[in-house]
Amino acid sequence: MKRYLVLALCILSAAAAFASGAREDESFSYTGIDRVEIKSDFLDVEVRAEEWFSASMRSDLPQDSFFEQRRYTVKHMVDGGSLRVWVEKDFGLLGPRGRGTLFFRMPRGASLFVETSSGEVRITGSSARDVRVKTISGPIILRDVEASVQAETVSGSLEARRLRGEAALSTVSGEIVMSELRGRCDARTVSGKIDGRAILLEQEALFKSVSGEIEVNLRNPLEDVRFELSTVSGDLTIGTVRSSRGLRLGSGPILLRGETISGSQSYR
Repeated sequence: MKRYLVLALCILSAAAAFASGAREDESFSYTGIDRVEIKSDFLDVEVRAEEWFSASMRSDLPQDSFFEQRRYTVKHMVDGGSLRVWVEKDFGLLGPRGRGTLFFRMPRGASLFVETSSGEVRITGSSARDVRVKTISGPIILRDVEASVQAETVSGSLEARRLRGEAALSTVSGEIVMSELRGRCDARTVSGKIDGRAILLEQEALFKSVSGEIEVNLRNPLEDVRFELSTVSGDLTIGTVRSSRGLRLGSGPILLRGETISGSQSYR
């Protein structure tokens, strides 16, 4: 009787997992996906949006052994055109064993949402509709991305190179490093530095910090930009023009606003 009861419980458990659509696979591939949502917690994530039809994942994770368990699983579910991937934890008092990386390939033009706590997020060579990334302490790296991008972290660093489109980047204490951005830019920190190089503005821009320094080198001719800068105690520099507290310069078609409390600002 006990044997049949255990068998029945196993069947019910399998049926419930099947009904929910959740699967525990560390590699897979699907077609018809136009939205990918990843919540990887402490695991690193690498994404490329360069495929035409399919979304796939492979992983590099520590394997369970007879003596030691990993204490977490990676699960996923497909609902219509949406793919959702998450980490299910069974840490107990010991915590997870080892770190790892999830590698994704997704279709061009799809939407991407990634959320981690301490895991690094790296998105490269991607042409997506929109990209949203959130971390707590994990660094964010964006390279060769054409999309509407929104990336935010608390204490992790944020690196954005060769982005095209609309970029909204924010940190609390982490540094923002940008190079060869083209389009619209909104970069904000509390105490972290904003460092921009070879920035080509095609729409208005905002660079904002409380105490962090802002230093931006533009590819635009300075006469094409209308600057509106403000600070309480920091120095303000546009080309060779210097001021303090407030500086308005130029009448170009592109508006650039810079705001700090005590951090200095420099635009060249």
